Amino acid sequence: KMLRPMAGVASARVWTRLASTVAQHARTQRNNSAKAFMVGGSAAAAVLGYAALTGQQSAHAAAEEPKSGAWFVKPWTSYQAVAALPDRVPGFERVHVLRKTYFTMSLFTKIRDKDTPRSVFVINARKIADMLLAEALCLLPCKPRTVTTPVDGSTYVGMEMPDPEKELCLISILRAADCMADEFSRHLPGVATGKILIQRDEETAKPKLFFSKLPSDVSKRRVLVVDPMLATGGSAVEAVRVLREAGVPEQSIVFVSIVAAPAGIEKLMAAHPQIQLLVGEVDRALNSKCYIVPGCGDFGDRFYGTEMGF
Repeated sequence: KMLRPMAGVASARVWTRLASTVAQHARTQRNNSAKAFMVGGSAAAAVLGYAALTGQQSAHAAAEEPKSGAWFVKPWTSYQAVAALPDRVPGFERVHVLRKTYFTMSLFTKIRDKDTPRSVFVINARKIADMLLAEALCLLPCKPRTVTTPVDGSTYVGMEMPDPEKELCLISILRAADCMADEFSRHLPGVATGKILIQRDEETAKPKLFFSKLPSDVSKRRVLVVDPMLATGGSAVEAVRVLREAGVPEQSIVFVSIVAAPAGIEKLMAAHPQIQLLVGEVDRALNSKCYIVPGCGDFGDRFYGTEMGF
């Protein structure tokens, strides 16, 4: 009942999936545990604008006792029962949404406010990009690693992420996505970066590929594709198609957006069902001009200070 008024004119298919699964997720969100580091996850939080906060797991769980003379510390923290992963969007096994907190809500409030100055918009957009990167890395395969600490020769059992220089690749869909790509690169020094330019053909209203430049060994890497706004999904579908033609398996692609519309999620996942999709927030729908509602306007124009075209 809380969610129905918020769905607006969202895709009927997405709403049907959400309505049939949200009750089950609400009952189990505190009890589910991750099945694996790569594909496991905590219980899904209801999205499409639903602002309820998810509960914390095992806030006061006791640390494990030493075993065989070595002190074992869980790689996430000794207070959590499982590794924290992004919440899943109900009805989509491989679509995830940024975990909602009062802090994330404050950031999105700033970038959505039409009266927010450009300088404040840029600062908050970069903070959201940082949080999305941390969540996106949770969707990549990692491997256990045991290290020795400086204290009494103690050991720590942790995890090791893929090497940015050898195993990761960052793909930016020009131009708005460069703001995310630059922020990601700052935290992943040495990461290989590719560019794809896609624009909508005004006569056919279909996405048209103008330019692409990818690393020569992109097919051997895990790929993070960034685009701040996932609206109709046309450009996203085309970008993933370019990567597939370059030999990149769908399972190696994580697509990251700040704001998404249900129609874009449906179109992208229908065309490429094996990719992972991570979004900051899912909005209600698209308007007659295919802008996301409530959205935040033209992301690139607001970030770079150019004339807004809506």
